[in-house]
Amino acid sequence: MNSSDKNISKEQFHLIRKILQEKKEAGVQTNRPLKRKKRRLRSEIPNVETSTEPSIVINLEEEAPSATNFKNEPEVIDLENEEEQRININSDAKRKRCIAVKYKAGNTDKVPKSGDDYLNEFQEVGKENSETEHEDDEEEGFESEDFEDVPMVDNDVDDSRIQDVSVTFDSNNTQNSSKKKIVRNACSNVERIRRKEDHMIYLVMFSLAGFIRNQWINNSKLHKKLSKMISDEIFALLHPENDKELIIRSERKLLDGLKKCMEVYEKKWKILNAYDSTAFYMRFWNELPYESTQQLINKRNRLNTHNTLEEKSFIKQVNKGIGDRDIYVQGFVALLRSCQINARLVMSCQPPDFSNLKEKDNDTNPYILKDEVIKYPIFWCEVWNKFSKKWLSIDPINLKIIESVKANSKLEPKGVIQTKRNIMRYVLAFDRKLGCKDVTRRYIQWYNCKSRKKRINKDKEGQEWYNKLISALQKRKRMKIDDFEDEYFKERDINEGFPDTISELKNHPYYVLESDLRQNEILKPGSKECGYLRKNNKSKQTLRVYRRDDVLVLRSAKDWYMKGRILKAGCRALKRVKKRINSSNFDDDDDNIERLYPYEETELYIPPLAKADGEIKKNAYGNIEIFTSSMIPKNCVLIESPVAIKACKAIHIEFAPSVTGFKFEKGNKAKPILSGVVVANWFREAVECAIDSIEYSIVEEKRKERELAALKEWNSLFLKLRISSNLNSAYGKVKDENKKIRAISDENNSESDEDFSMGGFLPARKNDHTGYLNEGSQSDAQSDDDFPPQGYLPQRVHTKYNEEDDYVDEEEENYYEGEENDEMIANRNKLTASPSATEQMDEEFDDFMSEMNTEYTGI
Repeated sequence: MNSSDKNISKEQFHLIRKILQEKKEAGVQTNRPLKRKKRRLRSEIPNVETSTEPSIVINLEEEAPSATNFKNEPEVIDLENEEEQRININSDAKRKRCIAVKYKAGNTDKVPKSGDDYLNEFQEVGKENSETEHEDDEEEGFESEDFEDVPMVDNDVDDSRIQDVSVTFDSNNTQNSSKKKIVRNACSNVERIRRKEDHMIYLVMFSLAGFIRNQWINNSKLHKKLSKMISDEIFALLHPENDKELIIRSERKLLDGLKKCMEVYEKKWKILNAYDSTAFYMRFWNELPYESTQQLINKRNRLNTHNTLEEKSFIKQVNKGIGDRDIYVQGFVALLRSCQINARLVMSCQPPDFSNLKEKDNDTNPYILKDEVIKYPIFWCEVWNKFSKKWLSIDPINLKIIESVKANSKLEPKGVIQTKRNIMRYVLAFDRKLGCKDVTRRYIQWYNCKSRKKRINKDKEGQEWYNKLISALQKRKRMKIDDFEDEYFKERDINEGFPDTISELKNHPYYVLESDLRQNEILKPGSKECGYLRKNNKSKQTLRVYRRDDVLVLRSAKDWYMKGRILKAGCRALKRVKKRINSSNFDDDDDNIERLYPYEETELYIPPLAKADGEIKKNAYGNIEIFTSSMIPKNCVLIESPVAIKACKAIHIEFAPSVTGFKFEKGNKAKPILSGVVVANWFREAVECAIDSIEYSIVEEKRKERELAALKEWNSLFLKLRISSNLNSAYGKVKDENKKIRAISDENNSESDEDFSMGGFLPARKNDHTGYLNEGSQSDAQSDDDFPPQGYLPQRVHTKYNEEDDYVDEEEENYYEGEENDEMIANRNKLTASPSATEQMDEEFDDFMSEMNTEYTGI
């Protein structure tokens, strides 16, 4: 057969693929239900010789090939999804993925039939086989949906006209679609805590820097020099008279005087230096220095940063008119104060943003400030307008404006590049009387919606910490100006405007959505919405917004009791929720439901008074619960001390242990905290005296224990010193240098005479058994001639006196000279006379040396 006879046109290929896909969607047979096929025996199937390779292979996955490709290569249909093709094959356990279907193809010499002819032949063969199989299935009477019809080969077909068609099913029908791991640029919980702490540290440092600069501005010598720059005309404009007919005239004169001051000061300034590093602008988290001190010094030298600015250099730069923008503004504030103007130094603190949870902040130019970034200042000044009772904001260098903020401030940074290192969150004002106040509310329009979430005082704990910081910087008393300013801030909160998004309404101090209410919160009956918010999603749902004042906080009976209040008679619960874990059962009706009550349905708890004999009413556990000061009986007193219960038992008086709280352990188990006792007022002095005596006795016992431990240590030390003294008197004193030399000699295993002169374990003279005998000499059974007795000899020093030592005793001097006195000889004879004494001395010496090496190495 020629290659041209096997050619199939492009149109035929598309037609065959289309028909097979339609059959796949419609199903192979829909006229009758699927039935189990009668299995044909292998003997009934005729033996047909098939070629090893199919003549035509169709692949549906590939694109339509060109005519040239069909001449040499077979066409393949690859059915990827076996289930979608609706063809199940009943075969052996391994279920082959390829089946060869015989069809009538005609003679090989003729032109091959088209795709339609092939399809018709397939349908005819399938129809004949399906009819025969249908009859067999009816006789068998068995139906099943697990099998489908597969057309069989007709026995009458001429084998010479049979060719193969290969339909290949993809065995890897289940693809392993592994999801790519999404790498999130988010920091860990530990990193979040560290960033919050660093944020607080930087905030303290920035505020202290502004406080110190404000003190430098009040320098009297600096004011004398700067006051000479202002003429009498400008000074008169700065202090205009109060025009009662038209106050605007007086305000206008003040503004004109401030503008002329700006012009005069601008002419005085000679050189405007650029910022070193990021100055007071915000740094990113990857720019913070976490290196050692030496690394920080090297980095500072590499970046050519200036040293710490001091007051003398600051005053010198202001007088000469040389410095950066910050020093420019601070000098301008000093100029206004020299003219007796109530001017404040305003600083926008820029600690790192702890709400930024990115692990890495990629910046193209770290430590470099662009002109767009420094468009908005860090320092500016405020001047008190006594006519309008408001503060005027002045920026003399960056924007060169004078404004009285009403709604929007021009000093608030706007823009992506501008807000990269300058996010207005903490604006502090320092006045001439060393006062400090947070004036952030004046300059930020959406303070409660946006900026409040980036501040440390967004929660209760942060608010307490921030109040302590401001109070530490406040060095003056409250004035009327503060009252005017607080009223202005309240107006700003009211006129701030309505939040635009749902996220801005989260934890808003003035507005709330009904869906954001907590479990123990409800709206007051009859409360009306104050606005609406429409979602931007497909639903376009409109949400109602209510005021925070219309929200009622509900609590259970137990929670109100912890607040020192109890429920009124006949009270009604406004809400029912599921009971919390390990909550006490104050409602006997239902164990799974907890009733919540408002404040109006409670009253103050009044505890019963103590009796004349001091007896106090206790609960079922034998104690009294004191959660607030109002829960203490009026004729009783709470005494908190860890030994209060012991003192009351010692003097035999009536008392009640006080439970002031609970400690939660593992498994949500609550353990009461007994912090003291409650006794009658007439027993107070007696209990306090008993507590003092018990505490004194406890202190004395601890002191005696410490003294006893110290005496034991001194006793051990003196015993070791006594042993050391006895050894030195009997065998001489061994210095530390000798030990080092002996260690070197032992390593080298040197036995030269020069080494012998330095001391150590040396062979003793024959018949001389003085000194410490080695274990080898005592245990060996050999004669003394082969192994003479050995001993430990001190170092022989040729000099009588060492300049480093204060003195040399006579015994040591005589020994160095080679002489021995009577006392040394007697001690040696005494030790050598009794072997038990020698062994005891050996044990004491070993114990002494081991302890000396561990504890008293310096002796």
